[in-house]
Amino acid sequence: MKQFKKVMSTALAATLALGLLSGCAAKAADGEKPTEAAAEETKVSAAPQFPKTFTGEWTGLDGYWHVEADAEVIVPEGPMPVAKVARREFTQEDVDNIIRVLLKGNTLYENLGQTRKECEEDIEHWEAILRGDIPYTGDGTIDRVPQLLEKAKERLKTAPNGDERIPADTSFHQPDMTGIQYSGGTIPDEVEGWAEVDGEKMNVSIRQMVPKSFPQDAMVWTELYSTPMGPSMEKVVDQETFKLSREEAQKISDDIVAGLGLEMVLDHMDAVIIEPGNWGQYRAQFLGKTPPEKPADMPGYHLYYTRQVAGQKVGWMEGNYRSGSSESDNPAEYTKWSWHTEFLELCISEEGKVIYFNWEEPYTDPVIENPDAQLMEFSDIRDIFGKMIFVVNQYYREIDAKNGFACNYELTVDRVELTLARVHTRENFMEGKLVPVWDFYGTSRAYTNDEEYKDLVWDGVHENEIHLTINAMDGTILDRALGY
Repeated sequence: MKQFKKVMSTALAATLALGLLSGCAAKAADGEKPTEAAAEETKVSAAPQFPKTFTGEWTGLDGYWHVEADAEVIVPEGPMPVAKVARREFTQEDVDNIIRVLLKGNTLYENLGQTRKECEEDIEHWEAILRGDIPYTGDGTIDRVPQLLEKAKERLKTAPNGDERIPADTSFHQPDMTGIQYSGGTIPDEVEGWAEVDGEKMNVSIRQMVPKSFPQDAMVWTELYSTPMGPSMEKVVDQETFKLSREEAQKISDDIVAGLGLEMVLDHMDAVIIEPGNWGQYRAQFLGKTPPEKPADMPGYHLYYTRQVAGQKVGWMEGNYRSGSSESDNPAEYTKWSWHTEFLELCISEEGKVIYFNWEEPYTDPVIENPDAQLMEFSDIRDIFGKMIFVVNQYYREIDAKNGFACNYELTVDRVELTLARVHTRENFMEGKLVPVWDFYGTSRAYTNDEEYKDLVWDGVHENEIHLTINAMDGTILDRALGY
């Protein structure tokens, strides 16, 4: 199942939240002299010269950080362009394409909320608690129950029977917030609802959130095997029993992406086992009833797509982070945010059905400014890596000091790839450029030798992380979290 890092301590978590994005402005630690082994760099006939492999060892940050590289260097064919892009909102054409392709043209219906039956069940539940028939197990104290009971009775007055099908508004509009307390700032325009597709209930949520809120996204998911956050799934290696081959799954996904009119290519895909999402267990638990039988897990594939520009792809990043918050509508305050990297993901079941679709942060069609950027020699990039891998992570030593114990970090680099990344200035979150970068991928593991704190540190291995991104033209460091 999806793994989550174990929190070291409250202080560590707070410091991470504040310090994670400080790499761009970090200074080298006093007296830090990373050591490295000689690299095996067998040259290929290309201009400029790039190695086939990237190997070496580096130790730094008072000896607590060790980095080992044994990586293939992946260089795509053809020149690397520089292109200008800008954030854009989802358009009506995007909405129409999603309904046509993912919902197969079926009618989108309104989400009507709780039915009369569900309201009546809520009323019976709260009254049983007040009678003392069942205990109160919710948030707060039992003093909340009379108010919850009155709200359920109020909802009952206008609740639908549950079999109504009211066509939804498929143009962007402000949602009905009657009776809903919302403190999240600007309310985004949206298109939401559900449709029946091949006998499955498919939910749709498309939010138009430029420029204030982050991120804007378009999601489609099945009622049974996913949620708006995506399905719970586990990678698997053995796919021999899958009814659908990798090639067939990719063909289905490629057709969907092409049908949406997007110039994207498959970056990578994983074979997965998908767990059911919501089969009525939460409702049953709330009412104190026996939940229905859990449906079987579903084999399938998780596919990741990225933009392609002049034959070169924009590098995929696992996770698209953002920081800070803005309570002001003043554009000058946007610097508190980061601008998500555009990405698209699809989850396809072995039956060939879409389980989950998610497309975030679209931008305008790229305008090429330089079709063949001049790149630095890789030997210079290597030197920059050996120094900056410690500079951008030195705040971890500050975290150790605040927590009162030291952590050791082991990083491996197993892939180095020349690709494109979107960058922008600190002041401008609406326009950016796609530039050539070197991404250093690998694994990381943290642990402590302090017996008192070992249980606070999850010492598992995190895979497919980007440890460092270096601008291939000028050697500057790109903070993937901030986008500059």
